[in-house]
Amino acid sequence: AIKFKKYKDIVSVASISYDELGQAEAGAEAADAMPLNRSQEVDLPRSVSVSYIDPSHDYQTASEKESRQITESNEDMIVELPLATTSDHAKRVAQTILFDRWRAQNTRSCKVSRKYAFASSGDGITVEYPRGAWKLWRITSMTDTGALCEFNVEPGDAELYTQTAVGA
Repeated sequence: AIKFKKYKDIVSVASISYDELGQAEAGAEAADAMPLNRSQEVDLPRSVSVSYIDPSHDYQTASEKESRQITESNEDMIVELPLATTSDHAKRVAQTILFDRWRAQNTRSCKVSRKYAFASSGDGITVEYPRGAWKLWRITSMTDTGALCEFNVEPGDAELYTQTAVGA
């Protein structure tokens, strides 16, 4: 079944302690608790420009841009919204896309027991990592091997999706 969820409404469906991370199949060596998967900075956008139809300017095409101040990247992303909206909304969209791409630079994965097989992509899970620190993560993909569940996760900070930027 397909589930549609708003990122800003993410809630935790399970809590996974540090001792439950890094599970391995019978006879295999225990895995790293929550290995880091880091994408290259040069593959991330330096800026995001959102073009849109501006009803306050006789429905002419306008654009709003959000940029990173310090980066090695020279990738500029252009997004075209085929709808009429305000400059404030277009600026929030540009910010959200830019911040989301950079936040997803550092994802993690974890192997846990099948006890958590009910969780699926889009769900939030609260994970104790490192030991003593609990944090909300959003599952981006899940693989059930029959013996273990492997989750790929990204930070579940919903504040990202409630931007209050002001456009031009």
